Amino acid sequence: MREMASSATSEDSYKSDRRAYVAFGGQTELPWLRLLKQGFRHCFLVLEAPGCWILHEPLSHRTEITVIQAGDGFEPAVWLRHFDYTVIPATVSKPPRTAAPWGPFTCVEAVKRVLGVRDGFILTPWRLHEFLREQNEKIVDSSNEIGL
Repeated sequence: MREMASSATSEDSYKSDRRAYVAFGGQTELPWLRLLKQGFRHCFLVLEAPGCWILHEPLSHRTEITVIQAGDGFEPAVWLRHFDYTVIPATVSKPPRTAAPWGPFTCVEAVKRVLGVRDGFILTPWRLHEFLREQNEKIVDSSNEIGL
């Protein structure tokens, strides 16, 4: 079992070119989450994997992992927007091999860990959305500079 775990997390198997989408929603059954910005009270992500997509949804009482077997034309962003989620593309980054910053383990923290984001000041879904939006703008700006 230890061999399987080490091979699944090895440096050689890490792929940062996978597509990922983070979805944000406003529905909640937890009263204290109503303090957060409307439409940004929860987040989760859909991550590209060979031949499928993986839905990673961290909830307050458990984490749901769902494998979505879909055809070549499946677009997760379109599918999620159909259910009124705000969707933003994200880049999966290889984080440094050090402990992540301490903080509450929320849906935001779970998504940050999958994406390799280490900013300890991103605590709410809205702030994560803004961070990802800024990252996407940097990618677009740099592609314009090199003529893509």
